[in-house]
Amino acid sequence: MKRLPLLAILFASLSFAGEPSGWKFKAGEKGKPAILLIHGLAASRKHWTSPAETWSIKNGHYKHWKEPKKQSGKSKLPKVKGDVRSIVLSPVDKHADEDGSFWKYLVSQGYTVATWNQLPCMDSEDQPSQKCLNSDVFDAAYPTAKEALAYLATQTTEDLALVAHSRGGLIGRKLLKETNEALPPVARVKWFITLHTPHHGSSMATKGNEVQKAFKSPLKGVDLDFVPALFRDVAKKLMPDAGDKLAKTIDVVVVLTGLTGARELDANGKLYKDLEAGEKKRDGVKYFTFGGTSPRLAKVWARQYSDAGFEWKTSPKELLDFPGDLKVPFDEMKKGGDLLVTNDSAKFGFAEKHFTNKLNHAEVLWNKKVQKKVASLLVVEPPQADEAEAEAGEGDAEDDADDDSAAD
Repeated sequence: MKRLPLLAILFASLSFAGEPSGWKFKAGEKGKPAILLIHGLAASRKHWTSPAETWSIKNGHYKHWKEPKKQSGKSKLPKVKGDVRSIVLSPVDKHADEDGSFWKYLVSQGYTVATWNQLPCMDSEDQPSQKCLNSDVFDAAYPTAKEALAYLATQTTEDLALVAHSRGGLIGRKLLKETNEALPPVARVKWFITLHTPHHGSSMATKGNEVQKAFKSPLKGVDLDFVPALFRDVAKKLMPDAGDKLAKTIDVVVVLTGLTGARELDANGKLYKDLEAGEKKRDGVKYFTFGGTSPRLAKVWARQYSDAGFEWKTSPKELLDFPGDLKVPFDEMKKGGDLLVTNDSAKFGFAEKHFTNKLNHAEVLWNKKVQKKVASLLVVEPPQADEAEAEAGEGDAEDDADDDSAAD
């Protein structure tokens, strides 16, 4: 009886162990790459397929770039002071649903797409249990990525692409360090694209308590001198209510920055030392990175009424750009950061190009222009070095992925 070579035995043990947890797969057109989507910390496959259903985005993101519409009619709200009657928040972004997902877009473009859950207990609309959150560490997540890549290789003969969000990019980097003998499908990977990955760490790691302290009394951390006195007084009266509305958003940020897995993202920690040890640019792989510069989660507005409240009209007046107006000591929460990762940290030395967008850490998952840009990179020949990119402003319905590689 002919013996199977050791390489074949290793591949078989990886490839036919059954579907990875939460496996989702859609075959695409012949000749187009097969994409493995790798989610980040405290996340699940739903962050790729239906982000609005996930606990972190459901509670932690608001559509922020448009002010509330002017309204007219009859008011039942009592006056607070002058003609101001209420404070409103921007609504949840409608693009974060399944129709706006990365999965839906890539499938619509004919790609073979697959994703999975690194930890099954993360696939929840509600906040995962503390036990689950504490177990979401790199060494627990990584073996599932090897399993997923090996399984995908059995479902398609196409070249493979790794597209990763946040910590998923670090998992992708380790996959590319694997030898062809230890993980045969890695030889078929031709693209590696990361979205807002902390390639050089995040100072937010282990700072959950500091974040909570900074957010506990938002007005104490805000310079309101630029706000007219009337609105400044109103803000002091109404901000407790607005604070309640922002509470879930704040809780999400606090949880994410206090995770066991987040503590591994210290740039000087063991995880990065292990990743960088012997790491080389893999021949035949095209590397691209994306980073964000908007830490915004919400804007807070006051409604100013034009009369005594019978037949009224309102004009929104901005009070608070959250958390940008807070005096916080974290670079990730200032301009140049995406709330959890700075744009500089999102740059990887092996990348042929880095793209900077005006998005926060979550928004990149459903931004159409980023999705189109990622698809444009999955071609046999890389894009031209002088390719023009449109800049996105605050008034745009969708922010763009701006090419800043020339400045790097």
